[in-house]
Amino acid sequence: MIGVVVMTDLNNKLRSTLNEWIEKATAADKELLLQVMKGTETKNSEKMHTYISAVMQMNKLETTDGSVKIEIPNTPFLSNSLGIMHGGLTSTLLDSAMGTAANLNLEKNEGAVTLDLNIRFLSPGIGESFICEASVKKSGRQIIVTEGTVKNEKEQEIAIATGTFFKVNR
Repeated sequence: MIGVVVMTDLNNKLRSTLNEWIEKATAADKELLLQVMKGTETKNSEKMHTYISAVMQMNKLETTDGSVKIEIPNTPFLSNSLGIMHGGLTSTLLDSAMGTAANLNLEKNEGAVTLDLNIRFLSPGIGESFICEASVKKSGRQIIVTEGTVKNEKEQEIAIATGTFFKVNR
């Protein structure tokens, strides 16, 4: 019974906060909230493994042995204060793509976690969409070395990276 009361209280607080927020929010704010809500729904329907990949609208275009290609649309969620793709979200895209590549050839009971990530930003993150290509360069007994690039739809390089991943048991 306590769980029902707590959930009801949380729902009431959420409704109240949303109603107040909607009255003050700009159209852009509302579009962003819709993106986050749709991302949550996508993640919960098991179409995506993580909330961040769902909210960023990561779309796996291609997967081959040891390589992956992921595209995301440019949305206000990605923007920093200058209106370009935030470096941390560029890093998230690279880490996700390189981690996916690292996980491609592992046993079902294994996973790979980021041990080291080195990124070079080459140009501002401007464009309609961003494509990240990542591949495994070397896979050892416990360590997997990857590299990745992020480009916009015009093939302009935004960032390049290398990543080292550590194999773990799930």
